[in-house]
Formats: sequence, C-alpha cells, structure tokens
Amino acid sequence: MPSFEEKSSLSTWMFRVTLNVCLGLQRKHAKKRDHFRRMDSITIENIGDEETNYEEHERLIKLRNCIKKLNDADKAVTTLYLEELSYKEISDITGLTENNIAVKIKRIKMKLLACINEKA
Repeated sequence: MPSFEEKSSLSTWMFRVTLNVCLGLQRKHAKKRDHFRRMDSITIENIGDEETNYEEHERLIKLRNCIKKLNDADKAVTTLYLEELSYKEISDITGLTENNIAVKIKRIKMKLLACINEKA
C-alpha cells in the first residue's frame, strides 16, 4: 500500500480508493450501458400484509430511480450516508468539509423528496 500516507485511518483510505475505483469503472462502462437492457432483480417477501409490502416496494423503487438521477458526487455522498457513516467519515473520504457534507445531504434529501413526489 505505497499510496497510504497515514493522513487518515486505513478504513477511510480504503473507502476513498474504493469510491474512486467505482466511479472510474462507472465512467468507463457508461457507454456500454446503452447497448444492454438492465434487468432489476425482484425480491419476493411473504411477511405481513401484501398490500403494505407492495406499497413499500414501490416506494423503494421510486427512491432507487431518483438516486440514479443524481450526479456522481451526490450518489457517492448518498451511498456513504446510507452506509451510516458519520459526517466526519464521509468528509474524510470525499475531501469535503463536514459542514459541506451536512448541507449536501440536506439538499440531496430535498431533491429526492421532490423527485419521489413528482412521480406520485
């Protein structure tokens, strides 16, 4: 690990490397995605009321589709936030300040809410 300079924790550095690799691969394969139709996996759960499960599933699909519309930076912050990392950890990984992360997350939540409501 010659590029690890011990300026942050090893886990933060690994998240950063992983994020950069994923974003690089995403850009590399973006052109190829137009040639293939992507099939989403379907999960069937037999727990609780079917109508409630269906509604929950539909809300999750809407949220997922709205997240896909975000730019790469916002998707990265959203992913790290959903992984329950602290603002400090997200800050270390992205290189943004904790305050900037807090503002971004608030704005991303507003974008996602607007996106979900426009499709309702």
